Amino acid sequence: MPILLTLDLVEGGTIANIKNMILVVFITYGGLINNQIFERLMCLGVDGVSTFQGVRSRVIALIKTQQTPFLIGIHCIAHRMNLEVQNLSSMPMVSKLEDLFQSLYGYFSSSPKCHFEFTKLVQIVETKGLKVF
Repeated sequence: MPILLTLDLVEGGTIANIKNMILVVFITYGGLINNQIFERLMCLGVDGVSTFQGVRSRVIALIKTQQTPFLIGIHCIAHRMNLEVQNLSSMPMVSKLEDLFQSLYGYFSSSPKCHFEFTKLVQIVETKGLKVF
């Protein structure tokens, strides 16, 4: 049974406290007891900060050694994608494209007349100009 957990952590949260918070959620919302946590294969997706992903004394390592040896820690794909997009944004060509698209959006979204003219243009050239894939 998958459980989606979102923790909003404040600055200064210790690794032991974060580990305990995660275990409480496994028990409270997952309906698991300690020996069930130990027996199950679990996957924990987190962002890439060393607090979670470190090899020895980080959250995933502590849970794995102390609670569940079958735990798999993964770097959340949404966080990875966000990091890659940020890397791309630093490239001059991508930055110029982003500026162009933001300017076009600003121009067409601020005026109903401009939006209507754009819609007519899309119909004339028979394209999917209003669709985003």
